[in-house]
Amino acid sequence: MGGVSIVLMVLRGGWSVDLNIAHIMVAASVVVAFVGWVVSRAFFSAGRSVAVAGTLVTAGAVALAGIASAATLGPGHIVASDVPVLPLGLALLAPGVVTLGVSIRMPQQTLRESWDDTEWLSRFRGGLRARLVPAATARGHVAEIKQSLGAGGASAYAEYGHPLGLARELAEADRTARARRWWVSTLAGTVTPLVIATLIFTMQSWGVLTIPVVIFLLLSALVTPGVGWADRPWAKEQ
Repeated sequence: MGGVSIVLMVLRGGWSVDLNIAHIMVAASVVVAFVGWVVSRAFFSAGRSVAVAGTLVTAGAVALAGIASAATLGPGHIVASDVPVLPLGLALLAPGVVTLGVSIRMPQQTLRESWDDTEWLSRFRGGLRARLVPAATARGHVAEIKQSLGAGGASAYAEYGHPLGLARELAEADRTARARRWWVSTLAGTVTPLVIATLIFTMQSWGVLTIPVVIFLLLSALVTPGVGWADRPWAKEQ
């Protein structure tokens, strides 16, 4: 994101830019939304549906509040004028570089192999719900596994493996869950560019680049449902 920001700043204002409070607030809101999305994806992979919803709601509320405040404030409040893009760009890139370096040095986590049956079933149900499997269907899968465990003597992990692996397989086989995921991804890919385009056009923050950027975002919003329509899950089942 830092690299993209540098390119956009150069295109918009050359090698020196004015730091506008409203623009900074919008940029910070976008970063909050992006980080919230990344964190929610991590919770999604871990099968923590409550954490996914909480992260998305919190990040969305903070981002919308920041954007609304920026729109109310207006574009006329300058913090600093003629700031060189190069040092500003290095400052923007630094957090990403540090984060990448730390992530590379972190030891790779291995899949957990010791599970209590109660905890296994809880994580299994969370994995199903995080992948948008209907609640009734998820309860049915949990009940079936409980019944099979009661009839046998093995643990849930020994019988079925990792709970999230089984949850992922069942979610991929569930028609309703696939349709829900398709709708969520398609709506997100369509609505997000439209909202950003509306904000850019309303604030006129890109100068002569406002119209080209808005057109690009509108085209992106139109392309997403068109591309997604070919991959709609119910068409593949016919």
